[in-house]
Amino acid sequence: REEAAPPTDPAPAGAKKEEVTIITALPNDVLGTIISALPIDEGARTHAISKGWKHLWRDYTPLNLDDRDLHKMAWTGDNLVDLISDILEAPREVRARRVSISTLCRHSGDRDRYPIFDRWFRSKVLDRLEDFHFSYQRVNNTEPLQAGETMPPLPPSALSFSSLRVASFGCCHFPENILASGGITFPHLVELTLSRITNSENTLHAMIAASPILVNLYLHRNYHFRRVHISSQTIVRFRMFVDPDGDVMEELLIVNTPSLEEVMLWDQGYCGPRIIRVLVAPKLHILGCLHSDMMSTVQHGKTILQVYMYLG
Repeated sequence: REEAAPPTDPAPAGAKKEEVTIITALPNDVLGTIISALPIDEGARTHAISKGWKHLWRDYTPLNLDDRDLHKMAWTGDNLVDLISDILEAPREVRARRVSISTLCRHSGDRDRYPIFDRWFRSKVLDRLEDFHFSYQRVNNTEPLQAGETMPPLPPSALSFSSLRVASFGCCHFPENILASGGITFPHLVELTLSRITNSENTLHAMIAASPILVNLYLHRNYHFRRVHISSQTIVRFRMFVDPDGDVMEELLIVNTPSLEEVMLWDQGYCGPRIIRVLVAPKLHILGCLHSDMMSTVQHGKTILQVYMYLG
């Protein structure tokens, strides 16, 4: 007959303690990296786990600041501004890794927040910033711009982070003089998004020229891009949505892009581009969503397609 299995030893009394010890035995910089993946309000509360964790938030955790995570801690936009100022001005041993500001208007009553934003972006905490997202919140976000209206100005300090790897800018107007001077460089930038900016395409061209290893370029509803020229040795993916309320895009020229694999255009309708030319893109295998009602010519290499609008 089968023998009864020996009784199972009870779990050691110190098993739970051992599990905690394994976690706390990780190097402090590893623990700090784990904490930085949490929303900022939750990351700041990790000091309550144990006495040994109290110093991790300040001394070993790269700052991951997203204003959307802070609204539960601030009753008004002005409270939120003050809270972010306190965070960026507090002494920290570890610099910020990621900052995202997207829920604040430029003005609050008579208070102009532009100088505050500019001061934020000059903070030493952001010296080695890798991931940056900035967009003004519009009061009437769904309303089209009036003739001649521009988005609020982007503080020049927002373009000073040479350590960036990912960046997006939205609902703003870039400082023309700084870009024209050629003094802006992003030697590590691999992904750039421009959304609803009111500059001309010259701003886009300057940003591409300042980003020598750019891989992903995303353009979303920018108002005055009329003749867009994409020339880059490193861009692999290019995606664009032309704004239906902006100027008609006359031409999209993609030239000298040996790494380009994907071009996607969305929902152009009657806003263009009228002409698309893709020259010297040997790796291109996706050229998608070409359904503009104003498009007349699509050229890929030596192949030229005439596009006719069906009026049936």
